[in-house]
Amino acid sequence: MMYEVAGKIYAECDKFEDAARCFFDAKIWHTAGEYYERAKKYTEAAEAYTNGGHCDIVIDLIQR
Repeated sequence: MMYEVAGKIYAECDKFEDAARCFFDAKIWHTAGEYYERAKKYTEAAEAYTNGGHCDIVIDLIQR
């Protein structure tokens, strides 16, 4: 819960990589992936999406 709250605060401040890391630690995989994408950290985004079982998003990410 603490990581999720911190992630939301970082996101409001446009600190996308920090937000993504918090959501990743909170195991909120899809949101972590989205914020890693906004931070242009595509490897980390793919890892977050994979952890959440979102393989279709990983494939799309790779094909871009």
